[in-house]
Amino acid sequence: MKRVICINVEGSEDMLVKGKEYKVFKEWCISDSECLYLVQYDELEKDWFLSTRFEEVSKNNEKPKVEDVVNNPSHYKGNKGIETIDFIENVLTREEFIGYLRGNVIKYQSRANLKGRKEEDLKKAKWYSDKLVEVLKDEN
Repeated sequence: MKRVICINVEGSEDMLVKGKEYKVFKEWCISDSECLYLVQYDELEKDWFLSTRFEEVSKNNEKPKVEDVVNNPSHYKGNKGIETIDFIENVLTREEFIGYLRGNVIKYQSRANLKGRKEEDLKKAKWYSDKLVEVLKDEN
């Protein structure tokens, strides 16, 4: 039986858990690149989900790496591998960068209950808060 890891829960947060392993009971391919998987998402319930929400568990039982969307999101690196936060820090004055960090702490804390990704937003708020403390320590 095929085993998969969920990598995208958008729109199905009440059923799927990102990073959790699921068994595929049936597979129905719509095209060469897109399939539907019948997975059991709790003790009693099964449902169909697009295969793009999952990555297959490798044959040697190693789980694929789940992207760290808080500390190292791949979409925040430019085509030369430079983290956006590093670029922002270099183009802003120290005071502007501190304001930027404070604003992001406020943003992620204030919307944590609104988007269905509370834990992720609170981790992002903590990341920006930790970065702010690091920048303020450099002053002394």
